[in-house]
Amino acid sequence: MKAPKTPEYEFGGPIGATGIVFGLPILMQLLYLGCNDVSGCPTPALLEPRTLTWQKFKEQTPWPKEGIWGFMSWEVTGWLFAYYFLSLVLYQVLPAQEVYGTKLRESGKALKYRFNSFSSSVVQLVACAVGTYIYGAEFPVWTFMTTNYIQLLTTSTVLTFIVSLYVYIGSFSVKKGNPELRELARGGHTGRIIYDFFIGRELNPRVTLPIFGEIDIKSWLEMRTALTGWILFNCAFIAQQYRNYGYVSDSILVIATVQAYYVLEGQYSELGLLSMMDITQDGLGFMLTWGNMVWVPFLYSTQCRYLSLYPVHLGPLGVSAIATVFAIGLYIFRSSNNQKALFRKDPNHPAFGNMTFIQTKRGTKLLTGGWWGMARHINYFGDWLQSLPFSLPTKFAGYVILPAGSAVAGNEVVKMLDGRLVTPDGAAPWGMLFTYFYSAWFGFLLIHRERRDDAACIEKYGKDWDEYKSKALRFADQQRCTEEATHANELFCLLHARQAHGLYIGYKRRNAQLDALDENPPDYLAGTHIPLANDDFDSVDDRKEMEEIIDHLHVKWNTLNRVIEARRKHHAHFYSISYDYGHQAYIDKLVSHRHIVLLALGRARKRLIAILYKKEQWYSWVRDAQDDEELCREKEQKKLKQEAALFKHDEAWDPIEDMEDEQRHRYIDLIKHFLWMEVEVDEATAEKPAPIDASSSKPAEEPAPAEEAPAPTKKLKNKKKNKGKTNAAANSSPLEELQNLLGQKKLLAMQASGKHSTETELKEPDKKNIETEEEMRKRLSQGVKKNLDNVSGMQLVGTIENPHETWDKTAPMEDDEIDELIRDIREIKLLLFCRLVLLQASLLPAALRATTVQEFLDDTSVTEADLRDLCLKVSEPTLQDIRDACADFACGDNADDDLPVEDDDDDDDETMEQLLQGDKRYHHLHTDDWFKERVIKEVERRRFFKKKTKKMKRQRKTKVKICGKSIWNHASENAMSRDGWLQFSVMAKDCDLKHAIQLCRNWSEFSDLNLLTLWQYFPASNWTSWGQDRFMQQLQQLGFFPYFTDFDADKYSHHHQIGGRSQGRRQHDIVETRNILVGNMKRNDPVTRRFLQYLLMRRGELLVMVRDGKTGRVITAPDDEQLWTYRKKQGLGRASKNDWFNILEVGPDFMKLTDILREWRFGFDDYYDVFIWDFVPGEPHMDLYNIVVMELRNAWRMRTPRDMYVHMESLLRSLHRNEKTMRTRQIKPGENLKSLWDTIADERSEFRLFDVSNKKVTMRKDTELAESPYMFYNKANEVEDAILFPDELTSDKKSVAFREIRNGVASIEDGILPSTARHFVKGLEAINKGKNPMQAMRMAKHEDQDNIWGLPKVWETALLQARSDKLKKAQKALLQRTGLLHAYKTLSYDRRLEESDPMEMMERDRAFSFKESFHAGDLEPGYNAKYNLLQETLRAMLKTPHVGSTDWIFFIAEILEWLDLRGDYDDYVQDPQYPWPHSFIVQDIVQAFAMIAMFFPRSDVAKLPTMFVNSSQCDEFRKSGVFDPKERSKVRPDRRTRTSYKFRDKEFWKEWKEFYKTERYFGDVYPMEWSLTVRPIIAHLYQAGVIAPAYMQNHPEVVLGMVTANKEPHRPEKLDLFINYQDQYGNFPMTYPPTFVDPSKWPQVIPTARTFSSKHPTARFAVLRLWSAPHYYPFMVGMFNRRNTSFLDSRGRSWEWKFVPKDMPGSEFSAHHTTGKRLDVLKDKFGDRVVHRGDLILVMGVDEDDLLRFCTAVTFAMQTKPWLREIDLWKSFINVDFEFLPDLESFWLD
Repeated sequence: MKAPKTPEYEFGGPIGATGIVFGLPILMQLLYLGCNDVSGCPTPALLEPRTLTWQKFKEQTPWPKEGIWGFMSWEVTGWLFAYYFLSLVLYQVLPAQEVYGTKLRESGKALKYRFNSFSSSVVQLVACAVGTYIYGAEFPVWTFMTTNYIQLLTTSTVLTFIVSLYVYIGSFSVKKGNPELRELARGGHTGRIIYDFFIGRELNPRVTLPIFGEIDIKSWLEMRTALTGWILFNCAFIAQQYRNYGYVSDSILVIATVQAYYVLEGQYSELGLLSMMDITQDGLGFMLTWGNMVWVPFLYSTQCRYLSLYPVHLGPLGVSAIATVFAIGLYIFRSSNNQKALFRKDPNHPAFGNMTFIQTKRGTKLLTGGWWGMARHINYFGDWLQSLPFSLPTKFAGYVILPAGSAVAGNEVVKMLDGRLVTPDGAAPWGMLFTYFYSAWFGFLLIHRERRDDAACIEKYGKDWDEYKSKALRFADQQRCTEEATHANELFCLLHARQAHGLYIGYKRRNAQLDALDENPPDYLAGTHIPLANDDFDSVDDRKEMEEIIDHLHVKWNTLNRVIEARRKHHAHFYSISYDYGHQAYIDKLVSHRHIVLLALGRARKRLIAILYKKEQWYSWVRDAQDDEELCREKEQKKLKQEAALFKHDEAWDPIEDMEDEQRHRYIDLIKHFLWMEVEVDEATAEKPAPIDASSSKPAEEPAPAEEAPAPTKKLKNKKKNKGKTNAAANSSPLEELQNLLGQKKLLAMQASGKHSTETELKEPDKKNIETEEEMRKRLSQGVKKNLDNVSGMQLVGTIENPHETWDKTAPMEDDEIDELIRDIREIKLLLFCRLVLLQASLLPAALRATTVQEFLDDTSVTEADLRDLCLKVSEPTLQDIRDACADFACGDNADDDLPVEDDDDDDDETMEQLLQGDKRYHHLHTDDWFKERVIKEVERRRFFKKKTKKMKRQRKTKVKICGKSIWNHASENAMSRDGWLQFSVMAKDCDLKHAIQLCRNWSEFSDLNLLTLWQYFPASNWTSWGQDRFMQQLQQLGFFPYFTDFDADKYSHHHQIGGRSQGRRQHDIVETRNILVGNMKRNDPVTRRFLQYLLMRRGELLVMVRDGKTGRVITAPDDEQLWTYRKKQGLGRASKNDWFNILEVGPDFMKLTDILREWRFGFDDYYDVFIWDFVPGEPHMDLYNIVVMELRNAWRMRTPRDMYVHMESLLRSLHRNEKTMRTRQIKPGENLKSLWDTIADERSEFRLFDVSNKKVTMRKDTELAESPYMFYNKANEVEDAILFPDELTSDKKSVAFREIRNGVASIEDGILPSTARHFVKGLEAINKGKNPMQAMRMAKHEDQDNIWGLPKVWETALLQARSDKLKKAQKALLQRTGLLHAYKTLSYDRRLEESDPMEMMERDRAFSFKESFHAGDLEPGYNAKYNLLQETLRAMLKTPHVGSTDWIFFIAEILEWLDLRGDYDDYVQDPQYPWPHSFIVQDIVQAFAMIAMFFPRSDVAKLPTMFVNSSQCDEFRKSGVFDPKERSKVRPDRRTRTSYKFRDKEFWKEWKEFYKTERYFGDVYPMEWSLTVRPIIAHLYQAGVIAPAYMQNHPEVVLGMVTANKEPHRPEKLDLFINYQDQYGNFPMTYPPTFVDPSKWPQVIPTARTFSSKHPTARFAVLRLWSAPHYYPFMVGMFNRRNTSFLDSRGRSWEWKFVPKDMPGSEFSAHHTTGKRLDVLKDKFGDRVVHRGDLILVMGVDEDDLLRFCTAVTFAMQTKPWLREIDLWKSFINVDFEFLPDLESFWLD
């Protein structure tokens, strides 16, 4: 092959290559010698170049003693070759993926590659981990690497030259035609020896070795030895840091972690190497060989080498910041590369539906949107960003190493274990030259690679690439500029670069004007604390000040308009908003602000009117205001025209065409026509009357504005955002496609395309057809056809709600009702007209003068322009205007009653700790940062309470007389009456209930409106479609209002799998979807609370998330793994090996999409958003619907079908239905008519239930319901509710918020420890009091300080007393040996946060929360009172200052010494099997002594506890019976036995098995007596946190246990809960460990005690029982084992235990094993003096003092870490003789 005639060189050509080949080895040596472990980094001599000598340099560096020959050694060379040989062995031995690479240029064939570098690295790292575990930091591999670093570096350098020379010489054997699939790299055979040697001649050289076969040298070097060596060096330096300092810093761990991830992730994705430039284009020469063998392992590990000598401590904040940088870089790198790969694979993928691209002449496409619209190589930026965390942890690097014994001070000075000091003084930041060298070099490498890529793309795409690099759109035709991009960072051509700059300067100038307005507002706006959006300017009384405010707001509004338009122009033509630089967010912010300013301007003008009216300056101001307005309008139009011309010369600015002159009478006629006033018609017109509609009422010469459409009442931003788009036609097609989709399919399309419906609000109905009085009378008297377009699904016709006669037509009204209604509407129209006049300032003078409407219309001072504007408003009044007029009519001369001021803090039923925990758990799901706002409100409320109270005063309401009609100066804020809504429905005949809902003021008004619509009270044709079908109607009737549904899960779910062992490779395509129902319910309502709680208990059937509509807070949600509603997995191989890809998940984005699609909205926030979806995918939707309806009925507590109407009783009693016309109307006062409720209450009325299953519909009468006692609310529900909602038994409060059940376990699962939450609240309280929060938290002593964190007061004072006395030498030595001499200071919680092990804090804290749940679930009658009495006694005892002898202090010290323990541990063992060391030894053993010592009144060391117990404050405890073992032993505890299912007699389950044979679903026929027993128990355990609804389908094949009720011989009259854990289907195989000991083989208490007593005549005994509840042990069940504890309750709900249930097969073994494991720790101390059977422990002492010592030790051992087990004193017998034991009943010793 001939070299190219004109070679293109890189890296400076042959000269640059020569410099690199010989310069890089020297550079690497200098980087090591210059930053070393001898003198510092950099070497101090380098910082003083004037005094630098060669000798001095060698002295300060690790220069080998042997001189230059010491740079290599045979030993190091041998081990290095062994490392490479090991890599070869792993390459050959380990399983590998063999694939073909890209096709070669010459032959068109592909080379085969073998990839297994990831598993190879894992094997090596695991081996090193084992070695480190055995040898620690002295592991020979680590010490060898750090000790022989320079020899490894030099040997690797020599080996690099050998390999480079080998492949260079071998490249000359490449033959023409590529017969051996060998070819030369394009730029590697220039004919210049040194350059070709450096750049690489052969593209993919390979070597064939015996045994190992053919090896691709390039890929082998790139992915194996270099990258794995990098990680190994990092590990070696971590070990070196530990050897130097005795600890490992967080900084070195951060670097090692991110670099290990970087390497292993790259090796795991090794296939990606085949498409990289290194493989496809670059030859293998010195450049790549050096990079792989030397550069990567030795340079890239520099930072860890630096930190091994000078550790840097980052802290949590620093670690988080660096991790964030790495995560961002990784996200950009991976996301952009994945986007590119997906686009190459499928350019038509929906993900690119909203992105731009260029169609090239080669037939391919260039992506210009998404990541690749931001930069041409955005992935390189992400890659470089990932490199920063490799260097950032070293901070401002540099250090100097000083000899041991040096004196130097400073916060950053650290001391090595050998005594040397390391300080940054004098060296920082020069060390950054070494630690940041990698990032700088990597940036240079990526820039160089970008240039190479660009050159390759120019060659590949030609002019298409130039077009791609240009970003500008031409103003003339909106097409992309095709000129070469030579300016503005190669984005634009010269012309467009200048235009972009000009526009940029223009909008910057306007921004400056806007900033100036914000910086220099009027004095009032500058001084007020009220946000502009909420300011009504009531405090302003001065006319000039108010005019100044109005002028300022007017100028600001105009300036905002200009800024928004200028920004849109600039970004539309030069920097597309779709590239997402944040422009759209800024424009949205400006648009929102403009809307706020506009509304404020309106309120300011109203305020000025009030001021002038009050000061009788009305008329002059109106005239001045009108003149100013006209003048400003002309000036503004002129400015807008000029600006429009600047942007587009051929575009005229004429938003509103002027109407023809002398059309005044036409406007007046239209107004009269609307008001049903007599219109003067001339003879010519009268001859040919035209139909009165919009076209006839308007002048023919006045065309309707083409772009003008009825505006929604709010949220206009989306409409404005789309105004003026030139490509609207192009975008219409995708939106039309969206309209044809339903449910989650529509959400998927919206999510993929990024195109949402532009109309997020309801369009107001078309009101152009102004109805005459005669037409309205006709409509009401005859009825009209109902609009059933939106009605679908099942409909029930002929019911009391939906009679046959009114199914498709509204009922006719009687004449007297019509007359009254017409009379009212005529008056309402006048009020509406006056209200519209009130809103137009220029009309007010004339309106105030006029006494009638006619007089006002005849007033010549009313200009034609004003009449035109008024006419437009009158012809198309908004629905809000109509509602206000109807409210005015209903209100009459009475103002609205003052509404109660809303309480923003309606979460006062929760403590701040609970609020914090709830926010922590669901923070990622909230749509608003409600907790932050809540905290701010809390602070403001306490600090500025008086000021806030003053602000909450409502403005004064006044009446204004307009055209002789008195109207109020405010819109009605109260709910409107039924008559008002009737009038509204008649006047706004084209609207439907969805429009009216937005006008409701509160939930009650909305609910009444819904029910009135259900009973066909309104004669409106469009209101029928509100319910859609019978299913939705029933949900609405029960108080649940759906706005998004998808019931097609069974349609969209599929499991396609093909292939197998004999049919080719397996392939799978699986899609799973869940039915979902989203709706609203009343906020803070008892029915809502009950309903939501019922749903939460059905987790095995459906899932629920609740969002507070007022705060945006998510109150409850399932686990993150269950948030999906649409997921899939596709690929090759077994489906079980692939992960699911969740396409749709319920969360903030899901909420946003469903909110966009909803067809109606509330005008209030008194609601919850409730999201309900199936747990099991692909199920028929009726299952979900039936559960929801059933639980709604239970929430309303409906016991019979007739009760379905009870909650409507008050409404139905006021309605009457005409039996002839079927018209429903309101009963007037004094009328004696039959109401609808009378019909329902009539015993002759029948109620029938329809069951829909698939397409089968069955009907049942109410008389047949006795067969299904659980279909409606029953006694079992009643007893369950008494547990779940106990407040309802004592209070009839109507406003109760829904909250998740709170308990000790829940407080831990929230993710924030209870003490941490309480600690935060202390800081908040300090802020409220104006104190320093940090100081307050440090000084704070919580109520649980003494119980959880602090030392007992009795111990502190006793130890101080003992130390103040003259200690004997032996006593002092004892305290010294046990670490008790100084252990008397309590650490506060704040101090412990800083000093203690986080795991220790967590385990200690959560233990007390667990105990809270343990005892809350204890259902033994009276036991909790006894337990609380004991705890109160112990707390009081331990809090009492010590008085008297301190012998007990030394007794405890002797026990600690006996147990080989100390009381001053500051370390913590995280293994839960080990009870110590930890820092709470003293607290635990003192508490154990206090519990046990009070049973030894004759012991001298027990005097303090016994004296305290005998004091008057312990009378109740002393008399509780705990000290009278004989009497206690006579009464058996009222609780079930602990026997598990495995050991229960089979006859015990006989009754259950007989019942379970029923052919019907067991939950429908479950014996009520059993339900009355098990339901309250389950509710109690659920409320305590002992059990939880399980994420398991409620089917016996999936759930193991079935709950039942039964009696036991010792309680023949009491039913209790038992669980049958029979594995009916063989799905729960249970194998017991070899250590399982059958209870029959456990030690026997009596024989063991008898033997001991025979040897020791004075023997004393204690029978200690570990506490457990009747139904469970206090042993945690792991998350993955809970499935084996699952059970179904009587309603078929699936549950799981969080603690070991006693019914679980073999639960006895858990108790026996757990107790034994702890006692085995002290087996060598206890010997045969302590034995146990299950959770019973027999302790034997030769006398009382001996027993006290053993009992204290046993109690301490059982109750210490993890602090979950307790000795049950009421079931224990302490300090008894042997004669007492045989008299005990067997159950005490079982």
